Amino acid sequence: MNLSSSSNKNIFLEFRKITQGQLSSGEERYLMSKLRSRIGKWFVPYVLDTVEAFSDDLMKALLETSINIWDPSSNYCFIRPAQRVYGVEVYDYLLDRFEQVTDTKKAGILRSLYWLEPKAVWRRETGEIQKDYLLKYTWNDKGYYERDYDESEVEIIQYKDEINLRSERQVEILLKEYRSTKNKRLKRVLKSRLPLE
Repeated sequence: MNLSSSSNKNIFLEFRKITQGQLSSGEERYLMSKLRSRIGKWFVPYVLDTVEAFSDDLMKALLETSINIWDPSSNYCFIRPAQRVYGVEVYDYLLDRFEQVTDTKKAGILRSLYWLEPKAVWRRETGEIQKDYLLKYTWNDKGYYERDYDESEVEIIQYKDEINLRSERQVEILLKEYRSTKNKRLKRVLKSRLPLE
């Protein structure tokens, strides 16, 4: 099933109209059960892209699914709705989990953390490359959430500070792991994720 086709997109938009962007507890349980399915899990982010909010438990289940996906270009669809709804709490969850899991899961967390780091983007207005700190999203009339550029300078600075604190914590955690691990494969991945000295 091609979830990006217009007829399939209409299904999700119809779901949003019916639910008014809210999930019932039964719908959340159903989606969490789908996250455990090899094929069904790919359906869940498309549903969550149409809702305003969802539970902390569903956010954690999304992130655990992301951790278990080996292809870093495929795990973003599970990060995206969690980040939109929970912001920096997603970063906190992944960093907290990193210190509690096996080396295999640590590699999965590193793949997921990649999507939370501010990306360098070219700003047409200034002609400069700057880091983009994602903050707010608003449902638009085209049927998807888009970046809300009406955020205040104070909001941007506060969010940027929060992300920078988590980035510093991430470096500390990864450096500690790099120094202590005997796993050469993990050490190589950690080295690629640490800032150059």
